[in-house]
Amino acid sequence: MKEFIFYEKRFDKIFTVNTIYFWKNPKFFLSEIYRVLKFNGEFALTFAKKEFMETLPFTQFGFNLYTEDEVIKLLKSAKFSIENRKTFSESVISKAGEKVEREYSIIIAKK
Repeated sequence: MKEFIFYEKRFDKIFTVNTIYFWKNPKFFLSEIYRVLKFNGEFALTFAKKEFMETLPFTQFGFNLYTEDEVIKLLKSAKFSIENRKTFSESVISKAGEKVEREYSIIIAKK
């Protein structure tokens, strides 16, 4: 597998949706994101909340689940400042065909 290495201060904005669950070392990933962001760069991190994810049967296999407070703590440990955080709820149909309320967060962090 080829590794990608980006120069420091390369990006104005970075976002990720539903990937934090799979990061083996979230502090390292967040430090790398911080490193490649330009001064005042923004990072948007979107994830479904731990409480919701725990209700899904497949998340017991290889998922690391987080509360909003845990994610904010990780971001701050990587030197980010928290600019905004919002929680949303939406009705979706599960893989079992049932209607469920999915709660997710978007956290905007700044370098």
